Amino acid sequence: MRTREADVLSYILGRKNGETTITGSALSNGGKILDKLTFYRGLLCALRTQREDFVAEGDCFHRAFAAAVEHAQEKADPASFLMPPQIHLDPMFGVYHEADEMLLEGEQDLLISLLNPRHRRASFRITKSEAEAELREISGAAEWFKDLGRIFHEQLG
Repeated sequence: MRTREADVLSYILGRKNGETTITGSALSNGGKILDKLTFYRGLLCALRTQREDFVAEGDCFHRAFAAAVEHAQEKADPASFLMPPQIHLDPMFGVYHEADEMLLEGEQDLLISLLNPRHRRASFRITKSEAEAELREISGAAEWFKDLGRIFHEQLG
């Protein structure tokens, strides 16, 4: 039986000429892989340490997500492999599809509950202490994510 982690690792790790290569936004972090899904999970857990729920739609939400990712890019440390994923503003709708992807992944991972089909409000399904424990499991990244969570929280207002 394949686990979600095994699926993520098989997606991330590719083979070329007998060599293992890391693809996409995944990076090795002390034996762990910091990929886009881990980034989303870490950011949501860090936000949980700041608040119990948040408005998960609209300009404010997308600006807050972008501010957190931009801050992560400024604080990126290639030596420790703490790098955020690339995000792209949809010029037609003025949204970041990665922000919506983060919400859907968070709901699938049981971190948040979207209170209606339109994503209007998201409530965390984990406690603050559970979120902090999750952050500690991301090797060497807890403080980095907490900093991002603070920025996200402040931008959400």
